[in-house]
Amino acid sequence: MRRVALLCAVLVGLGTSVAAAQEPLPPGAFGALGMYPKRLSCSDVPTYSAPRPVHRLAAAHESDAKLRRAYANPDTLMIPGGTGVGLQVGQQYFVRRLLPSPNRQKPSTSEVGMVHTAGWITIIGSDEFAALARIDHACDGFLKGDFLEPFTATAMPTAIAAPGEPRFDDMGRLLFGNDGRRSFANGDTIVINRGARHGITAGARLAIYRDVKSGGPLVPVGQAIVLTVGEDTATVIADRVRGALTAGDWVGVQSGASRP
Repeated sequence: MRRVALLCAVLVGLGTSVAAAQEPLPPGAFGALGMYPKRLSCSDVPTYSAPRPVHRLAAAHESDAKLRRAYANPDTLMIPGGTGVGLQVGQQYFVRRLLPSPNRQKPSTSEVGMVHTAGWITIIGSDEFAALARIDHACDGFLKGDFLEPFTATAMPTAIAAPGEPRFDDMGRLLFGNDGRRSFANGDTIVINRGARHGITAGARLAIYRDVKSGGPLVPVGQAIVLTVGEDTATVIADRVRGALTAGDWVGVQSGASRP
């Protein structure tokens, strides 16, 4: 794919020697980029179908709850249903909402949707009619109607691959960042349309290119490190960006940084 891109990459010296095996992360490996477990758990997540949640936020447990649609610490949140729908004291949940896509299309097998992570909560009280929850961490504001998903802290990569030769046989694209953003800078998290099915693994290094002229050589504009991997998508952190990245920029794995 795009054989001319290889010539361009060689000329600018982006490619280096074949990547060595992954090594354990040194202390502060993401320090300059500002990545840490809570920030990674706050990342927005891709979806290929519209969520059909069982639980949604209804109100804050306050005297003015009927006048409010947004909540934050130290509000106590109320979720309808309680034990009757499986809400038990001690359970933790992500609080999320589906964001509209740029073209207003619903998520489908051909259209990746964006699910925003507002934060996570713990159930502190529950009866057969409703449950109360405290806010454990707020990535953003909580809104009435936000839905719940079981909470599991997102794991950081345990190793990062050494730089390797860029590959052009199965390139993907940058899709979106948090809050549906379409432009990105160094240290931003971005969803791409390549995942485990394409051989992507956590800790892999990627090269990012821009098609500045249709049919011409691709121009290298930055790199990225894979943080989490789904079947058909992955979340990466932008690294060594030259200027700004945009949705639609090409991305290719570096040789030796993923499964063959």
